[in-house]
Amino acid sequence: MTALTRAQAQCLNAIIEISRTGWSPSIRELQAHLGLRSTSRVADLLDGLEQRGAIRRTPGRKRAIEVIPHTGLEAWPTDRLQALREHITEILNRRGIP
Repeated sequence: MTALTRAQAQCLNAIIEISRTGWSPSIRELQAHLGLRSTSRVADLLDGLEQRGAIRRTPGRKRAIEVIPHTGLEAWPTDRLQALREHITEILNRRGIP
């Protein structure tokens, strides 16, 4: 998953929060939750989230938004990930774990 814009991250958080009720949110619910003026802006945000691999939608079905779980490491800079790998490897080596 590539990094999200601030608006996309807010939309994704709203989807997760509303989904805790047991139902995926409707476009109008997201519009109200995010304080947006138009449903087309919500549709644009959902398109962006889907293109970035954060959600999956079922065509032709209402309330069919599925959040795709990620580790969150995809958005980390590559050099930080490499440093984290090296640090973990060093700890494992010190403990004698191959």
